[in-house]
Amino acid sequence: LIARGGMGKVYEATQQPLGRTVALKILDIHDPGDEFRKRFFMEASTCAKLAHPHTVRIYDYGQTDDGIYFIAMEHLQGRTLHDLFAREAPLAPLRALHIIRSICGALAEAHDTGIVHRDLKPQNILVAAEEARFVVSDFGVAKLIESGTTQGTAPGALLGTPHYMAPEQLGAGEVGPR
Repeated sequence: LIARGGMGKVYEATQQPLGRTVALKILDIHDPGDEFRKRFFMEASTCAKLAHPHTVRIYDYGQTDDGIYFIAMEHLQGRTLHDLFAREAPLAPLRALHIIRSICGALAEAHDTGIVHRDLKPQNILVAAEEARFVVSDFGVAKLIESGTTQGTAPGALLGTPHYMAPEQLGAGEVGPR
């Protein structure tokens, strides 16, 4: 076990037959309907469309024969941006600029693809061990911009982390790339 989130747990695992180390996200919510399962698959299929070097790579996703929903993704040895801030803040301006450019590049590709992250926070930015790569992860509450609707979210539902939400997201307004 390497992490826990709102919808699941993440384990370090080995993808067979490739022998590749992956981060394996397992849906860990038992709901009588299928809202969380749909959201989980939406996260996987949404993120799998993205190819920016600062977006986490999805290798596989699906459901096992015994009903376990999973996403196999790139495993990054390192920490989160939250951890980096806790240990090293304040950051040098050029280093902070590099981090911001990395994140904005990943978000620009997502926005161009019609995806709004909606839960961007330091805990969802992974810092690769060499610190040359800052990676946007956890698209679990992302919004697909299609016909002005939020795919997979009930009207009036508040999804995300309140301290990091855009004002329009808190006020049930229209959420978009800005």
